[in-house]
Amino acid sequence: PREGEQPTGKRTGRHTPRLATPGAPRAKRQRELVSTPLPAHDAAAFAEQFARQIRGELDVEALLREMLEFVLAHVGPTNAAIFLPGTVGDYSLGAYVNYTCPKETAEVLLDHLANVAAPRLETTTGVLSLRGRDEILAHVGEGVEWLCEHHMLAFTCRHEGECLAVCTLFREGHSPFSPEARALMQRVAECFGAQLGRVVRIHHRHLPRDQWGMPGDPPGGGGGQTDDEGGMAA
Repeated sequence: PREGEQPTGKRTGRHTPRLATPGAPRAKRQRELVSTPLPAHDAAAFAEQFARQIRGELDVEALLREMLEFVLAHVGPTNAAIFLPGTVGDYSLGAYVNYTCPKETAEVLLDHLANVAAPRLETTTGVLSLRGRDEILAHVGEGVEWLCEHHMLAFTCRHEGECLAVCTLFREGHSPFSPEARALMQRVAECFGAQLGRVVRIHHRHLPRDQWGMPGDPPGGGGGQTDDEGGMAA
């Protein structure tokens, strides 16, 4: 796989959860994802299943897709976005699912989450469960009124103490995430962070440690330009 390959995506329609990772063929990346409810037991077993599933995956784009497909399958339909850090401290949109967000809102919201929320969230630990205007705005910043009626889970994926991804899940408040879903995301975050760390190490093994890039860097290193979809232009 290309070093630091960074997906972007087209915003998708309302009410049907679809995964956007543009490096894949259009028909594949926009196929419908069938979700099943999360049983109220054994988050550890599901997380172990996820760890086995991604252990051999060294392509960043494919890894992002595996993460979102797993989330949808075990948590149920939801809006979701994963943001990847760049070497210079910025964040870019890695992959997302648009379930209920209107297109005109999604454009602004995803940019805001990448530019404002992700840098704020990168120092947090555990899975944040955010409900209500005050909690949500305190963590993601002003200007996201649409989110205030939603329940949001936000968490970081770390490896050796370093934040390699910020993940957000959000859906309407009348359909909140269960405590079991929150517990599962805690374990999944650990697995995903470990695998991202493995990918970074393998992709940069020919370089000194202090020259390693980050998952959100464009091919060839940090710095790149963002495209008009809010992701990193390859």
